[in-house]
Amino acid sequence: MAKQKEGVDKRTARKMIRSTEGCAKSITFERNNKSDAVQLHDLPNDILGSILSRLTFRESSQMGLVSHTWRRLWRSCCRKLVFTGATMFQPGNRSIKHTRTNFAMRVNSFLRQLRTHPTLNKFVIKFGLRRKHTRHVNRWIRFCSVSRARHITINFTPGVKDFVMGPANSKYIFPLNVFSGPEGSSTHVRTLHLGYVCLDTTSSDFMIFANLKKLTLHKISFLGDLQCLMLPECNSLECLSISFCSLPGLSTCQPLQRLRCVRLHYCYLKKIELEAPNLTSFDLTNQPIPFVLGGPLKLMEANIKLLAKDSPYGDNLDYIYTELPAALSHVHKLSITSDLFIYDQLQGFSKTSARFINLRHLTMYLPLYGEPKSISGILRLAYLLELAPALEELELHVNGGGVDVGWALRRHMLPYSHNRLKRVLISGASVWDGLMELAYYILRSANRLENKPVPMGKQKEGVDKRTARKMIRSTEGCAKSITFERNNKSDDVQLHDLPNDILGSILSRLTFRESSQMGLVSHTWRSLWRSCCRKLVFTSATMFQPGNRSIKHTRTNFAMRVNSFLRQLRTHPTLNKFVIKFGLRRKHTRHVNRWIRFCSVSRARHITINFTPGVKDLFMGPANSKYIFPLNLFSGPEGSSTHVRTLHLGYVCLDTTSSDFMIFANLKKLTLHKISFLGDLQCLMLPECNSLECLSISFCSLPGLSTCQPLQRLRCVRLHYCYLKKIELEAPNLTSFDLTNQPIPFVLGGSLNVMEANIKLLAKDSPYGDNLDYIYTELPAALSHVHKLSITSGLFVYDQLQGFSKTSARFINLRHLTMYLPLYGEPKSISGILRLAYLLELAPALEELELHVNGGGVDVGWALRRNMLPYSHNRLKRVLISGATVWEGLMELAYYILRSANRLESMVLDPKIRIGGPQLDGWMIDIGRETIKNIFEGEEFQSIITILSLTDISILKGLKLRTHVLL
Repeated sequence: MAKQKEGVDKRTARKMIRSTEGCAKSITFERNNKSDAVQLHDLPNDILGSILSRLTFRESSQMGLVSHTWRRLWRSCCRKLVFTGATMFQPGNRSIKHTRTNFAMRVNSFLRQLRTHPTLNKFVIKFGLRRKHTRHVNRWIRFCSVSRARHITINFTPGVKDFVMGPANSKYIFPLNVFSGPEGSSTHVRTLHLGYVCLDTTSSDFMIFANLKKLTLHKISFLGDLQCLMLPECNSLECLSISFCSLPGLSTCQPLQRLRCVRLHYCYLKKIELEAPNLTSFDLTNQPIPFVLGGPLKLMEANIKLLAKDSPYGDNLDYIYTELPAALSHVHKLSITSDLFIYDQLQGFSKTSARFINLRHLTMYLPLYGEPKSISGILRLAYLLELAPALEELELHVNGGGVDVGWALRRHMLPYSHNRLKRVLISGASVWDGLMELAYYILRSANRLENKPVPMGKQKEGVDKRTARKMIRSTEGCAKSITFERNNKSDDVQLHDLPNDILGSILSRLTFRESSQMGLVSHTWRSLWRSCCRKLVFTSATMFQPGNRSIKHTRTNFAMRVNSFLRQLRTHPTLNKFVIKFGLRRKHTRHVNRWIRFCSVSRARHITINFTPGVKDLFMGPANSKYIFPLNLFSGPEGSSTHVRTLHLGYVCLDTTSSDFMIFANLKKLTLHKISFLGDLQCLMLPECNSLECLSISFCSLPGLSTCQPLQRLRCVRLHYCYLKKIELEAPNLTSFDLTNQPIPFVLGGSLNVMEANIKLLAKDSPYGDNLDYIYTELPAALSHVHKLSITSGLFVYDQLQGFSKTSARFINLRHLTMYLPLYGEPKSISGILRLAYLLELAPALEELELHVNGGGVDVGWALRRNMLPYSHNRLKRVLISGATVWEGLMELAYYILRSANRLESMVLDPKIRIGGPQLDGWMIDIGRETIKNIFEGEEFQSIITILSLTDISILKGLKLRTHVLL
């Protein structure tokens, strides 16, 4: 930093200070008389806020004590409050006792400094407080609720021993009602951690946490006569952890679709009934009890720790062999910890027909008690091979016993043939006699148990080739030892000699057409293809051979080929994808109904029924010729809609009088294209799909669109050419909105997270009927929180069009605005274009502005009028105007922006037209560049303005503006 020369006004001296983001900002500051050095507080507030956010909670709080300026800045940047013994008391300072009273006084003093309620990301209280401190804690919880904290931790366990639950009459009663009051807010809460408090189970206030993702309860006491804890109706709940809470039971009042992880430790439960279809992890530490996990077909991992029984010889092996396979039949990885008693009188055990059908990895931790020389007690574990037919890895870890025993293998158990087991680990193998007997039994039973990988080599003469064991490397890169039979024709290994899992992996990597052709080679390949078929794609490319003109690509031939194909699939496989894309109509209903029924019974996840091929782009088609899609087939006794994740319908009819759309409970993406709706439709009500994330409707004549309940997971909405009259959506987490329609008022209830919106407004029928009034009044009211906005609309430029409507609504979060404006009218008109100057007032946080226009010519002359007073805008940094020389008013608008934007870094003026319409010749662009230079010659903005030539495409690519669409 160099000193200023004499005579230069230091008050307005402009200095370049590098921000934390690595880009230079031009700021104005005032020097004092004490020092010529730049002080820390001279930096812009956004940089200082970034510095504060990188400090710990204690350090940032100490910075707030430096001065009133720093305190005000700290209040505005405070996003997390962490009140613990480490943050409220100085480490090593013993002059102040770490008592509960002193802790409460310090927290109260801290919160009084925050006069307003900031929007918090984290609120933590972790100290050993009790019920007598209710007055203080209630005030803190109320502050947390009003501040809309996202992650809340109220943990009063410090000072409590590990396994002590504590008396309920001394614990603080957590006030759930605070979050449902007029000033409270629970919809922002994502994580709730409660420790050593009381909860009133007679209240239903837990249900207000609609967007809760993680709930942790530790050493909680429940008030009232609790028979069973009912989990709240939190559609967004993903993780549940309950530990050291005395609960008689746990259940759900409705299926929790997003629940992935459940952890229950030392709760002494009597029953568990959970409905979590997408559960992937289950962790339980409890005495043996029957439990039900309704429909968890995706359960990947489970950890079960069984506490000891009180009865003599009371191990849990009968429970492990009967109850666990029934409750965890689809688990892939299972860990069991349980005591096991070894006595000769313990030989029998209970059996059941239930199996671990998907179990691949089993780990058992078994503290053994009893007689080390007993064999029968340990050999009960041999039933594990029969219980898990798909088991590949087995680990047994035991303790107890000694090594002063002698073994003699009895070999008195017949082996059970197991074809999947590959690896076995037994730790503590020498401490019990029966472990060696068990190991020998496993060696005889596991046909594919692996040793060291051996490379493929030729067999020596005299070796029996019928039983020769060869190592064939699988597609996963690991060696497998398999037995195969050679024929007399060749010593080479044939493709069909490979294991079925490898062949299935090969088929899955082929296209649908190639895998279908492989099914025609032989009966063996056909049966294998039937079992591995996971996607059915019926299009013109898959049903007709490319280049073969002997068979006409007619609808009748297409239907015959699809019918013939489906007849080969005698059973209904579980499909991942089902696609029909061909120009079929209502007269083919008999065929299509059969295919849809097959799709429903096969539980397809991604369904596409698209009959648009052969239809022109903008043609919607008559309803009486379209196929009526049978939604009722998915709700019948054989159908299934809960597995459907994606549904794409094109050029079909839907019956709006039916409520069958509501059956798609797990639907994530819905696409409707050129759909006709039967019945007197006043407004399309979206289904109650709690999992719906993306909605796309195009070329469907709809009078209106609304939701019957808030769709919490809806992120993206796309509505194109539907000629809607009204839109009323309740989507609190909507992030993207795309609309192509005539100007209509629309409501996006509670959509505070909209990041991007694309609005294309169709033309009005009235003369001079552009949509500028609509853009200035309706869009700020509906999209006030949008960050990135693109608007496409025609604009009429006439001198009589000077006024426009104004409103108090603003784009309060808008950072990037792009406008595509086909202009019509008088090229010499100034007032019509200067109406766009109101954009600066409409978007106070705007940082990047793009204007792209067309029309007009370059045979006009400009003279800057300077007749508009500038509007001070402190955030705008970059501006791009393409087609800048085709209308006189554009230069007047550019000059207005230059005078208004105090922190403008660059303005790019591009004479070339970058959107559709008649393009300018090269000589016309050169004239436009010279005209712009003449207009701004001698002005004070020469360092900011960049004028592009015909070949300056590299400058556009280097800008941070969104110009890739134009290039």
